[in-house]
Amino acid sequence: MALAATVARAEGAPGIVCASTGNAGASAAAYGARAGLDVVILVPVGTPPAKLAQAAICGARVVAVRGTYSDAWALAAALSAAAGWLNATTTFTCPYVVEGTRTVAYELWEAIGVPDWVAVPIGAGPLLAGVAAGFADLRALGLADRAPRLLALQPAGCAPIVRAFEEGRPTRPWEAPATVASGLADPLTGYPEEGDVTVAAIAASGGAAVAVEEAEILAAIRTLARREGLFQEPSGAIALAGVAEARRRGLIDADEVVVACLTGTGLKDPHAAAGGDQRPFPEVATTAELERVLAGPPSD
Repeated sequence: MALAATVARAEGAPGIVCASTGNAGASAAAYGARAGLDVVILVPVGTPPAKLAQAAICGARVVAVRGTYSDAWALAAALSAAAGWLNATTTFTCPYVVEGTRTVAYELWEAIGVPDWVAVPIGAGPLLAGVAAGFADLRALGLADRAPRLLALQPAGCAPIVRAFEEGRPTRPWEAPATVASGLADPLTGYPEEGDVTVAAIAASGGAAVAVEEAEILAAIRTLARREGLFQEPSGAIALAGVAEARRRGLIDADEVVVACLTGTGLKDPHAAAGGDQRPFPEVATTAELERVLAGPPSD
C-alpha cells in the first residue's frame, strides 16, 4: 500500500479508492494521509468496527456497501474509472499492491534464507503471488538457489481458490461467504479469473491449498496467544491452523522449515478473536476475595 500511495501521488491522482474487508482499508487510509491524498474506503456492511475506526481516524471516507466484498470491489472499480482515482483494492486489480508484496520474500530471505514452505492466508491471492515473485527475483539475482513451496489457506466458509486447485478447473465464485475470518471473505464474484492467477502460482511452486474449519481457526488464535504472546485476528491465525492441517494430511514433513504469515492483529476484530465469548472477569476488593478467585479455575 505504501507503493500504491506513492504512485498515486506521483501520477497526480486526485485520491485513492479501496474496496476492503477492513485491513487494506486501514492501510490505504494511513498511507493516503501520509501522501496528502483523499481516500475512500468501501467495505461490506458488518465489517468489524475496530477496522473502520483505523481508517476513519486517518481521515478516510468510509462507506458501507450492502452486499459482499465483491460488490464493494465493483463500486471501487466504477469510482476509479469515472473519477480517475487510483484503485488500491488488494486484488490483482492494482499491480502496485501486488509488486509491493515482493518485499515479504526479501525480508524472509534476509532473516532465514529460503524456507521449505511459506503459508499464506488468501482472499484473491496477490500476497501469495507477490511472495512467489519475490523469491523468483532472488533466484534471478543468484541470491537463492530455490524457492519455497506455497501453502494457500482459506476458510472453509469461503474457499473458491482451494476448490479450484483441488478440482483442477477454473475458479468459480463462492456462492455465499460465511466465515469468522472476515478478512478473507472474498467470493471473487465478477473477477474469478484472478483466482486462476493464484492457482497457477501455487502449482508452479509445487505447493498446496487447504480450507480450514472455523473451530480450527479459533483454536489457533488461542495457541498463538498462549504459546507465543501473539494476538491474531482469525484471518491471520488461519496461517497456523492451516499449517497444522497440512501436517495432518501429510503435505508438510515434520523436519521441514515452515513460515506462517500472520497478517492481522487480534485488536482489529477482538469479538471474533474471542470466539464471541464476552464473559465478565472476576471482581474483587479484598485479599480474601482475591485468594478465593485464584484458588478457582483460571479464566479461559
